[in-house]
Amino acid sequence: MPRNSIKEYLSFSKNDRIALIVITVVIGITMLIPYLIKKNKPATVLTPQLAIAVKQLDSLKNNHFSNLKTNEPRNYPYYADKDASHTYTPKGTLFNFDPNTLDEVGFEKLGLRPKTIGIIINYRNKGGKFKTPEDLQKIYGLHPNEFKRLLPYISISNREPQQEYVHDNNTANRPTYNKEKASGYSAPKLIDINKADTTAWITLPGIGSKLANRIVNFRDKLGGFHSIEQVAETYALTDSVFQKIKARLILESGITKININTADIELIKTHPYIRYKYAQQIIAYRNANGPYKSIDDLQKIMTLEQADYIKMRPYLTVE
Repeated sequence: MPRNSIKEYLSFSKNDRIALIVITVVIGITMLIPYLIKKNKPATVLTPQLAIAVKQLDSLKNNHFSNLKTNEPRNYPYYADKDASHTYTPKGTLFNFDPNTLDEVGFEKLGLRPKTIGIIINYRNKGGKFKTPEDLQKIYGLHPNEFKRLLPYISISNREPQQEYVHDNNTANRPTYNKEKASGYSAPKLIDINKADTTAWITLPGIGSKLANRIVNFRDKLGGFHSIEQVAETYALTDSVFQKIKARLILESGITKININTADIELIKTHPYIRYKYAQQIIAYRNANGPYKSIDDLQKIMTLEQADYIKMRPYLTVE
C-alpha cells in the first residue's frame, strides 16, 4: 500500500479532533457526577413523628448507659420501689398468716406468684425478718394492690416481751413468764385421719379442697386407714406435702373389715387393694374349699402376689 494512503488513515481532520475532545470531556464529567452528588447530598428531613421517636430512643439509650455506669450503692436486692399504676389481679384464698413463718404452699394459697414467693423465701433464708406488716410491701414483685389485699390478714408474732429486772433474793416473788401465752402462740391442732372431714384436712398446709376430698374418698373406700403412712397413697398428694402434715396426723380409731366367708363379690371388688382381679379368685377358692379358717389361707391362691396380700390383709377377717 502506498505510504500516502496509510497517512490518510492515521491523520485526523479538525472536526475529528474537536469531536474527540468533546467525548473525552463528557466521559470525565460523567465519572465525576456520583462524587459531586454524594458530597452535596442534602440532610435528611425527619417528619415530626419520626423526630419524636428518634429522641425517645436516644433518651432510653442514655438512661441505660448511665445506669450501668453509676457507682451509687444499690438497695437490698429483695426490695424495690414499684410503679403504683402497675396492677396485678391476684387469685387465692385469704386467711390470717405470718410472713415470717408461712411456707411456700401457704403463699400459693394466698394467690402470690411463684417468682414473688421465691423472693420472700430467699429473703427469709438469708436472715431477713418482717417486723411490721408494712415491711411486706417492700418485696420486689409484690404489686401495691396485692399488698393492699393481704394487709388485713398479716399477723406477725410478737417477740418475747422484755421484763424489767428487779433484784430479789426470794425466787418465789419473781415473775413467771409463759412464752406461748405471751406471744399468742397456740400449738397446731392434731387431726384423727379416720374421723377428720374435708374442712379439717383443708386446715393443713398444702391441702386444698380437691386433695381433701380425695383423701376422704380414698379413706372411705378402704374402710379407714390402719396407718398414717397410708395417707401418702392418696392420688396427687406429693411426698413433700405429706411430710409437712405428717406431724399433725394421729390415728385413734379403727377400720372396717370385710368378712371373706360371707361377703359377695360385689362387696369385695370395691376395695382399692383387692378389686375384681382378686375378688373373683377369693370367692372361687371359698366355693371350692369351704369357709376360710384364717386369712393366711389366701396365700394358697397361686396368683395372689405377696405385696398385694400384705396390703389387703389388715382389711379382711374370717369372723
